[in-house]
Amino acid sequence: MELKIKFKWSMLEIPPRCRKARDVPHYKDAVATIREISGADADRLMPVALIVHDELYKDKYPDTQATHKPLYWYQGNLYAKDNRHTIDRLVDEFARDVQDVDKEADIETRIREIEQSYVIRDGVLCVMTYEPCYHISFSITSGPSIFIENIYDYDKLDDCDFRADELEQAIDAALNSEHYMDESHRQYLKDTKDEYCYIEVLMPEALKMPSILNRIGQNIEKEVTHTLIHDFQFEYEELRTEKGKKLIQTVMQAVYADKELKERRYLHPSLDVERIFKQVIFDLIK
Repeated sequence: MELKIKFKWSMLEIPPRCRKARDVPHYKDAVATIREISGADADRLMPVALIVHDELYKDKYPDTQATHKPLYWYQGNLYAKDNRHTIDRLVDEFARDVQDVDKEADIETRIREIEQSYVIRDGVLCVMTYEPCYHISFSITSGPSIFIENIYDYDKLDDCDFRADELEQAIDAALNSEHYMDESHRQYLKDTKDEYCYIEVLMPEALKMPSILNRIGQNIEKEVTHTLIHDFQFEYEELRTEKGKKLIQTVMQAVYADKELKERRYLHPSLDVERIFKQVIFDLIK
């Protein structure tokens, strides 16, 4: 399907019969080609990779329905049905709205981005979407709960985030947090998959989020580096030297070996690292 697009950019110019330069708008029409996959090829070329099941308790009550959202895998990206646009509405929106770019040379890149953002699967408009994951949220009054969230930035994942195939690990971490929970709340967490939410993984290769062991290592290194710089006044360049790297590794090993963290199964940012680093110092000067 062809999508007609009008682009706009401004250039500092001296218009005719003018003496001073000013921003002059420029316009250019272009066409983006949205890929279409027929129904006969849909399951083969754009298969269901994940199904996000949410608010499952609703299926047990009349006049309510849980969410069972399929995510499709196509050329290395996840797509979901576009709930904001129909095909006609998308065409009308691009025909009506002008797309701003910084300069004319950016138009080609923007067209490629638009073409990658949408796929028409068996007559249904699908839009590129983010990878879902489990997130543990803590409340002072009710304790931990597990929700499904989207990953917007893989560099900002923390120890409360778990991959789509790590629900058991998420439940285990929530159950072993330091928050007080009565037996009913513990059962609530154990029933997450049956009563509340889970992500059905049909194509493991669609998961780009690092596994929990890799993620914990990355997060610990970030926390150790951050704590040494901000709480103990180390210079960043100092930590890039051989001695600095060795210090980071020593603290990381102490974090991994810390009994309290092993029992709790997640990291208290800064507070845990600060406590452990002080113990490392005491051990070194004994």
